[in-house]
Amino acid sequence: MKGILSLVGFLMFSTGIVGLVLSLVGVRLSVLSFIESATPMLGFLFKLFLCVAGIILVIVARTDWKKENQA
Repeated sequence: MKGILSLVGFLMFSTGIVGLVLSLVGVRLSVLSFIESATPMLGFLFKLFLCVAGIILVIVARTDWKKENQA
């Protein structure tokens, strides 16, 4: 389960970063184009959310909760 959560978190983070970088150049990522078609601000916030949620998922997946509870 930890591996799957880490993979999903990494994919979310990398999709968000790639989407943000491409939007700086003026190119749309086809996976996220439906969000940007509404408003550009909503697209930016969604990409930012993807980055932050991906980092949080990876951190939660890689935390050893047994060692945390003992300390």
